Amino acid sequence: MKKVATTSILAFSLAVGGCASNGGLASASTNGCSTGMSTAAGALAGALAGYVISQKNGNSSAQNNRAIALGALAGGASGYGACIAINETIRKKSDAQVKQEYTQKYGVLPAQTKIEQYTTNIDSGQTVRAGEKIYVSSNIYVIEGQREPILTIKETISIKDENGQILGRTGIKDMKQADGNSGDFANSFTLTVPDAKGHYVVETGVLVNGKQVAKRSKPIIFI
Repeated sequence: MKKVATTSILAFSLAVGGCASNGGLASASTNGCSTGMSTAAGALAGALAGYVISQKNGNSSAQNNRAIALGALAGGASGYGACIAINETIRKKSDAQVKQEYTQKYGVLPAQTKIEQYTTNIDSGQTVRAGEKIYVSSNIYVIEGQREPILTIKETISIKDENGQILGRTGIKDMKQADGNSGDFANSFTLTVPDAKGHYVVETGVLVNGKQVAKRSKPIIFI
């Protein structure tokens, strides 16, 4: 029973702490994130989860206290995921401009939506200290297909360790436009990883209608 209870505490703490680790920052309107608050929120959520689960199991006062401590530890650790702030999208060229350029170059618009160009860059450099802000920028040149209307278009960003595990959560930038979805777009992200050492990867991708159509990876070293 104790093993099951401890596992439940950890699972719940990671779920709630994971929300805290990006602080609801996966939106275009947020400009930063507080990793200290993330850790504190994760620890608080974990402690509460530990107490509730222990109480339901009819444990003694001492066992309840131990469960609170375990929950706080698990929740606090979960707050150390990558904190991601997603900035506003800049549309450098309109739907009409991009379609005109593409038609002049190729004679006809593509049948399927096409990512003509996709570049990313770690503007802050590829070697950073844990806790320092990481600035990532991307440029996406997309042409909407004649037979494949863009219902949704999003860019994702995450930091992965050497085993491919994501730190914290994946940031998602919604790029859907009201006046046509072709365009030359510039996105930017600000990431913070409070507690990391070694080699990692910043991975970005473009999703069109829920399907990944492009992906880029950039190595990064935390010292």
